[in-house]
Amino acid sequence: MCYFSEHMQQELDSRRLLESRFRYAISHNELVLHYQPQVDLSTGMLVSVEALVRWQSPDYGLLYPDEFISMAEEVGLICEIGQWVMLAACQQILSWQQAGMGWVRVAVNVSPLELGSDAIVDRVADALASYGIPPECLELEITETLSISDPEMALAIINQIKALGVVLAIDDFGVGYSNLGYLKRFPAERLKIDQSFVRGLSHSAHDKAIVATIIQLARSLSMQALAEGVETEQEAKILLELGAHLIQGYWVSRPVSSTDLEVMLRQACVLDPKQLQGAVNSPCVLVVDDQPLMLEVIQHILSTLSLQLYLADSAEAALPLLEQHQFAAIICDYQLPGEDGIGFLAKAKAIQPKALRILITASTDLAILRAAINIARVEHFLQKPVDPIQLLNLMTTLST
Repeated sequence: MCYFSEHMQQELDSRRLLESRFRYAISHNELVLHYQPQVDLSTGMLVSVEALVRWQSPDYGLLYPDEFISMAEEVGLICEIGQWVMLAACQQILSWQQAGMGWVRVAVNVSPLELGSDAIVDRVADALASYGIPPECLELEITETLSISDPEMALAIINQIKALGVVLAIDDFGVGYSNLGYLKRFPAERLKIDQSFVRGLSHSAHDKAIVATIIQLARSLSMQALAEGVETEQEAKILLELGAHLIQGYWVSRPVSSTDLEVMLRQACVLDPKQLQGAVNSPCVLVVDDQPLMLEVIQHILSTLSLQLYLADSAEAALPLLEQHQFAAIICDYQLPGEDGIGFLAKAKAIQPKALRILITASTDLAILRAAINIARVEHFLQKPVDPIQLLNLMTTLST
């Protein structure tokens, strides 16, 4: 018991020391901002950034928000941090404009505790006035769950902030209360899709459906849909296809210092939307064969066409792909481990009836060919070894 008491006392002492050091940090310029780019999908331009606070402590090193924000909320320092972040963001906006990079919009996060009083309205107004920046260049990200306890008071404060001319965004949409009646009264211009849904885009039909719904909801409410947590090119392609306006995440850039961000701000574009658009518009083709060499051969033959190829080595591995992507054609070997090609193509016909179904087989057995036509509605056969000209002729009609 003595051990636990000593251990608890040590934790308490460490917490008190951390709190004491943090109070000192706020007033002695130990806080810094890093910036994560937000890119317009239609142009590829870096149009805005999210400001993320860090604590550069001489004692603890560089600390991230999850290591000190909850403590700051508990001890009543969150409003001081919020005011520091707003002032620092406005100062940086002015600095970038004076350096010839134009007016860059900077988004800052607002804690639910900050919206418990209309004092935040004065803090926002003071930050704008201190540096004389256009209010449209400051964006406040507000978590959708903050309004549960007193939605009317929250809306009243939010409308006062909106009257100053700043931009409002709803953060982490989809994981909180999602009160649609409240949402239609919220004067926001951006709806941020939570990264938990973005991560599942390339392998979860449910997440893709949710993201598509959120994007459509944003458009219906005249908001921009911004997807956060984009980590792969495939996620960016899907978001473009679904109609998202903006993206941010590690695929574009990790949060960086103001100096590093200036390099990106001087670029005309940080990504090529035509490349993403071309990939989105390219037909998808699924190839199923348990022989790696055959997959490689088919991939090589079709490399000259504008197609998105998806490869699988069994029917079991290919089935999930049918739920994630819309295929223009499915090329499948007859002899597969487990379920054969005819059985798989029959399932594919039920899931994606419009996809062109092609069976690869070395067999001339009429019973197999007849079953393929009657059960799986196979439309074309490829004999082994595959004739490149025949395959190209079949696929060329898809990519034109």
